Amino acid sequence: MPLDPDAPDYAQGARRNTAVSVWQIQALKAALLAGANVPGLKRALALAVKDLKSVQDPATGRFGYSRRGEGSWAMTAAAVCKFAVAAATGKPCWG
Repeated sequence: MPLDPDAPDYAQGARRNTAVSVWQIQALKAALLAGANVPGLKRALALAVKDLKSVQDPATGRFGYSRRGEGSWAMTAAAVCKFAVAAATGKPCWG
């Protein structure tokens, strides 16, 4: 579904978005844990994590919304959570 060009902060064309990326990582990992037989699924997850790392500011550790250097603690929390999700084995962490 194409983005609404009249929606705030969205324009047609390619633009990375950490808020969207973290949900995509969640979906990729869920598919992997569910046993989905999709060619390239593991590679897609690895590339998504690599993309997320590309917006981390090495000086502050914070993650930007669309690029490095514009970090917020909210985007950082979302990114760190998805690194944990991406690394999860599918086994409960409490057991």
